[in-house]
Amino acid sequence: MLKPRGSAFGLFIDEMQDLDTDLLSALLTVQHRASQREWPFFLIGAGLPNLPAVLAENRSYAERQFLYSTVGPLDKDAAADALRIPVRHHGGDFTDDALDVLVTASGGYPYFLQEYGKAIWNLAPEAPFQVEDAELAVEVGRRHLDEGFFPSRWTRATDRERRYLRALAATGEDAPRSGKVAELMGTTASGVSDVRETAIKKGLIWAPEHGRIAFTVPGIAVNADSDLGTSGQPSSAISSRSRLTRRYADWTSLLISRGLVSCPTSVSDSTFSCSRRPSIATCT
Repeated sequence: MLKPRGSAFGLFIDEMQDLDTDLLSALLTVQHRASQREWPFFLIGAGLPNLPAVLAENRSYAERQFLYSTVGPLDKDAAADALRIPVRHHGGDFTDDALDVLVTASGGYPYFLQEYGKAIWNLAPEAPFQVEDAELAVEVGRRHLDEGFFPSRWTRATDRERRYLRALAATGEDAPRSGKVAELMGTTASGVSDVRETAIKKGLIWAPEHGRIAFTVPGIAVNADSDLGTSGQPSSAISSRSRLTRRYADWTSLLISRGLVSCPTSVSDSTFSCSRRPSIATCT
């Protein structure tokens, strides 16, 4: 029905590396059959850098079944546009310095841009957004990441994998040699090759080139280099919360001084929540 009409059926899948093994196997089999019979069926997937390895492990022919393209972080200009264009469309704007703070903190990672962009939109009292707005937005965004994004990856790791991640973070390099990571663990590259491979399969790290290793997303190094607190969250999340408490108090005082909000109770005893529309900003 599709081919005579010059049409095709495409299935788009995000986070493809997390698909159930049986479902992934079925999809690869159908795609393989479609290619053999010239059916207009296309499978388009996106995922972490370990995706090619996941596909090849499921079906050996998968490595020649797909065309792979590596999509890295956004460059500085693209990351700035990702924030600036939609904000201007809705009547807001950034100072150049505020925008630079958010872009730098994001590392060009799209999801982090979303978190920081959402935070500054909700927190900034007026436009254009200032450096102080951006700094607070980064703290709020990192708190959200520390509470969900990073722990979901950290908890998937075994004790040995966590040791490997800490050693990788301790190198201070973006993509150190595997041997250097092993040396920090007091062993050889072959001695931790099994840990390296399981961490790659879990999407925690990847090999940007032969003999080198890197984290799959920016910021994991900071969390891997921190111990988990008693709450089960990285200690960075706990310290971030205490900083935020102080910053919220300072921020509330600033808004009150500008006449944007009023608060009948002591600022230090208040929990502050703010909408970008000052008319509905409240202190509770």
